[in-house]
Amino acid sequence: MKKTMKKIESYLVNLPEITRFHDQFLKLFNEAKGSKSKHQAWKGGYRDHLEQCLDVASLLYNNYSWNFPFESVVKVLYFHDIEKMWKYIEGLDDVGRMVEKHKSRFYQEMLPDEFGIQFNEEELNALKYIHGEGDDYCEKRVMNELAGLCHACDTISARCFYDWRSE
Repeated sequence: MKKTMKKIESYLVNLPEITRFHDQFLKLFNEAKGSKSKHQAWKGGYRDHLEQCLDVASLLYNNYSWNFPFESVVKVLYFHDIEKMWKYIEGLDDVGRMVEKHKSRFYQEMLPDEFGIQFNEEELNALKYIHGEGDDYCEKRVMNELAGLCHACDTISARCFYDWRSE
């Protein structure tokens, strides 16, 4: 896979509410690390991680048939680790602490109220299970297809491309 990736802004073209959020927090977005130490752990690594996730998602989405729009994939991947914008810069401020402790509230209240960003049930499931089923793992499948695709993209970026920087 080549290291030059599409810029995240090209994925947001048809998502004006997310573009408005992105523009408001662009400085944090561009400076944040992807993690403390395990993947994309450099200044700007958060952007690199999300762009890698979206590039992998684009390849998989375009080569298989899915029952959801690509915009749902973009929304989930864009917001799945959103607390990192605050967490890995100068520590968590009030917004960052709220996002980290109450992510579902952030998704269901703050984003819709302040930016008009709405998530459907399938997207909320994907946001909840993008890092795996965890304690909810049981005989019943709880992670939907959107969550599975996003989980795969996140894992590929974090565990396979963890040290690749965009060029």
